[in-house]
Amino acid sequence: MSLVVSFDYIFSQESGLLARHPSWERVHLQEVARVQNGDAFKSKLFSKEKGFPLIRIRDLFRSKSETFYKGTYGHEFVVSRGDLLIGMDGDFACHEWHGEPGLLNQRVCKIIPDESVLDRKFLLFGINGYLQAIKEATSSQTVTHLSSRDILRIPFPLPTLSEQQRIVAKVEALLARVNAARQRLAKVPAILKRFRQSVLAAACSGRLTAAWREEHADLEHPLSNEIEPSVLEEWNDLPEIPDSWCWTTLRDVSAYQGGYAYLSKRFTEEETGNQVLRIGNTRPGYVDELIAPAFITDEYAEETERFELQPHDILISQTGTRYKRDYGFVGLVQVSSRRLFLNQRVSRLRCDSERIEPRYVFSWLQTEPYRGCFFKDETGNVNQGNVGAKPLKTGPIPLPPFPEQHEIVRRVEALFRLADAIEKRVAAATARAEKLTQAILAKAFRGELVPTEAELARAEGRDYEPASVVLERIRAERANADTAKTRKPRRARAKGR
Repeated sequence: MSLVVSFDYIFSQESGLLARHPSWERVHLQEVARVQNGDAFKSKLFSKEKGFPLIRIRDLFRSKSETFYKGTYGHEFVVSRGDLLIGMDGDFACHEWHGEPGLLNQRVCKIIPDESVLDRKFLLFGINGYLQAIKEATSSQTVTHLSSRDILRIPFPLPTLSEQQRIVAKVEALLARVNAARQRLAKVPAILKRFRQSVLAAACSGRLTAAWREEHADLEHPLSNEIEPSVLEEWNDLPEIPDSWCWTTLRDVSAYQGGYAYLSKRFTEEETGNQVLRIGNTRPGYVDELIAPAFITDEYAEETERFELQPHDILISQTGTRYKRDYGFVGLVQVSSRRLFLNQRVSRLRCDSERIEPRYVFSWLQTEPYRGCFFKDETGNVNQGNVGAKPLKTGPIPLPPFPEQHEIVRRVEALFRLADAIEKRVAAATARAEKLTQAILAKAFRGELVPTEAELARAEGRDYEPASVVLERIRAERANADTAKTRKPRRARAKGR
């Protein structure tokens, strides 16, 4: 680990999560805790099904492991529920293990407090501020690694054990309320996702505009080639549609174009104003030009002019990680200050805006019924999936009259704006909850949540014994024990001497 400042300087600013009450002493953690490092278990003995769970850094956040170890192991590497584990690479953080017993893998350590002087939960609440301070003081030019020696050098505040326990009880009571709010907030994104899908389903089945349609009964049937019922039966779970609509294919309402295999060696680091949109730029429901932008020269742009995109072109990604389902995303090209070009494995649908509303087609492509059609002929291997052009050409689409398409888009966008506003409020509330958690912990370690032991002693007219006195007694007891262990026993005298 390469620090940009000295280790002592990191903790010289006693503020925020590094605060302490003046009556508290600081002690290096090595005096009140020990660290058990993980083992480098043999990867050839890893399993997905059999053995003892193996706890790696990525498992700390969810207290669950999906990797098992079939070999032998020492008892010192066993992790039990309630143990405190620290990830020693990347974002240093201490987690309380809530899962089933497992094995401590390398680059994860277990910190074990001496609970006669240091409460386990008090250590958990306080140590992450110190680990974050170390992280922030680590040079960004190096891979961030933490050692057990660094952890044991942390100068941790040490009030009396009874005071620690009162602080822990108060913090847990306050955080229980904050965490309950955070859990409720965490459910909202899934609710909004279902809401958006419900809106799209209602929109593309005619339910969203049922009352509107009764007021506009004189609309002409859409001019399109209807799919034969026998062909329509090939697709599953398609919605029922009004009599004034028809089922047709995407090629009857849009022009399909596959992307061009732009050569990465011809990309330029200079922002030329000619950008190639790749798979990563097509996100769920939008196109993001800012993700890893790739530029081409004016000359290359002219060579591939026929792959230039226009506003309201619909993009859909055709390759991605199969088990994550991170493709099949649909985005709508917006007006841009750049010329945008279509890369391979991303396809474009372009609608005749005088006859077809592109945003209606865009809405249909995001529905679950169409995604089922899209992935029906998926190919690839276990990890990577691919979808060809067929569902983007011959895939079905329920088509309402042109004026109704506009009304559907208007209503969908209004409801989506409502969902977006709720999403922003939830994000702001979540951020406030996180700040509140940090504020509670900072207040706890300033000694402001509960009366300190010194204050209670003065109020009750009794002597106050700071934790440092207890610690000195423990040091003396340890020193005596060590001396007794190292003292050689006297040899017994032989008889007759």
